[in-house]
Amino acid sequence: MASPDEILPLGGEPLLGAGAAADLLPGEARRRRRRKLAALGAILAVLAIIIFLIIRMLGGRSPLPSLSSTLPHYVSSIYGTDQPMGVAVNPSGNRIYVTETEGQRLVRVYDRSGKQIGALRPPGRSWSLPVYV
Repeated sequence: MASPDEILPLGGEPLLGAGAAADLLPGEARRRRRRKLAALGAILAVLAIIIFLIIRMLGGRSPLPSLSSTLPHYVSSIYGTDQPMGVAVNPSGNRIYVTETEGQRLVRVYDRSGKQIGALRPPGRSWSLPVYV
């Protein structure tokens, strides 16, 4: 008589039950082992990268190089120019020239704080369109 773990079909051969994994063919077992090792290797690689980044951050080194304070940065906005197109700053940084492509079509001159101190009108033709400074 068959044990309770085995179910015998009509032919009398036992069906593969819970112990079927142990009876795998050698080729199938190798493939499963390779997949498991590949997955384990991928997990270990990700963990190594995470640990490296944590150690680097705790060591005081920034993951990105620090930015220089001499780079251009936002200070304020300038209002009063219709459709500004071109912007230029003189070498000392105390004059800002802005071309206006609508309205009076002037080149407006501002000081460092954004206060308008003058305007330049292109000579001659009234249809000129200042774009570049």
